[in-house]
Amino acid sequence: MKTTSRAKVYPHPKSPFFQAWFLIWDAKRQDWKPITKSTRCRDEAKALEIAREYERLALAAGGPSASTSLSRDYVVGVVNDILRISGHREFEDTKRWDAYSAAWLVSAKKRIPTTLSLGTWTTYQGHVRNFTNWLGKQANLPLGAITGDMMQEWYRSGIESGLAGTTMNNTSTTVSTIFERARDEGFATRNPVNLIDRDDHEGNTRDPFTAEDMKKLLNYLRADKSRQDWLTVALLGLCTSQRLSDCATATRSQFMQQSPFWIWDMRQGKTGKKMRIPIVEPLASHLEKLWAQPASSLFLAPTLAEVPAGGFQDGLSWQFAEILKAAGVEGRKVEGKGKGRSFHSKTFHSTRHTCNSLLANAGVPADVRRMITGHSDIETNLIYTHFDDKTKAKALNKAFAPKKQPKTKP
Repeated sequence: MKTTSRAKVYPHPKSPFFQAWFLIWDAKRQDWKPITKSTRCRDEAKALEIAREYERLALAAGGPSASTSLSRDYVVGVVNDILRISGHREFEDTKRWDAYSAAWLVSAKKRIPTTLSLGTWTTYQGHVRNFTNWLGKQANLPLGAITGDMMQEWYRSGIESGLAGTTMNNTSTTVSTIFERARDEGFATRNPVNLIDRDDHEGNTRDPFTAEDMKKLLNYLRADKSRQDWLTVALLGLCTSQRLSDCATATRSQFMQQSPFWIWDMRQGKTGKKMRIPIVEPLASHLEKLWAQPASSLFLAPTLAEVPAGGFQDGLSWQFAEILKAAGVEGRKVEGKGKGRSFHSKTFHSTRHTCNSLLANAGVPADVRRMITGHSDIETNLIYTHFDDKTKAKALNKAFAPKKQPKTKP
């Protein structure tokens, strides 16, 4: 068979579109046979171009004179040629990291405020920016071209630059979520984040705040009028055990004043779990004062609501660390595993440990504590449970107390 095109078009009496006529290889008969197919085109010249593209694909698919290997890329190329000729948008078989991750962020933002908090979204934005900046000029690579070795190098460079292992782990979780979405949509065949050898930071626990810590922190915030939004957020964390991002983006509409206490009716930004948390002192009286003032914003802490919660400089976590330092609240210095940086054991996340531990030391069962913290299981809740010496001593006294002898009858 000659390579000169034999494709032709002709009008169909029952269709407004020109029909293409070309040959395809019949593997069963081991011979060429004619076939017709609609070009979906009314312009004869364009229809003929489409017919020749059909023929080109048929020649590549088989036959004794086939000269082109029929790869996925080749098929997509022919399809896109046909779409371009007919005036349609080309088929996008691959997605590039920069465009796909940006589209993912836009999609995630639509979930605010129903199933995602603004603070969590800004954290996602910081995570995507972190990885995209590291890729640099390679940020326009197709998702399938990003390898496990590249992910490991990004992770290692982040640790060596001074970012905490937990920060890199959280960032890689966000990147992994994007790759999983791409895989479900058919734009990636695997998730390279799964190949990262992560820094698990053994012993990476936070300490609860002591009564003296809480007194120092709250007194410092109450004394500084410019820190009133931080006072609100700190009280929310200490009295409800909720995460920094949820406390910073809490809105007035989430709070209901019911007798005999307020209710925080919210949805956790990280888990999407719907929560109803009663408000107690000292948070209750603080909310009373806020409600007595003219509302300037939908948010309880408007100056903090749009600040990223992540551990990057100027983020909420970093700001709170500076507040703790100024208030004289110090934690243990814990050395990160491997080349990870050291960190302090008392951060805003310590408020979750503090509230849960106060409940535990008061004898509140784990199931009730989980209803307040939102922990999915008892094992996770136990990580946030720190029994104080008084509770331990009470347990020991109960265990070692001499048993009372039954009275004998005279």
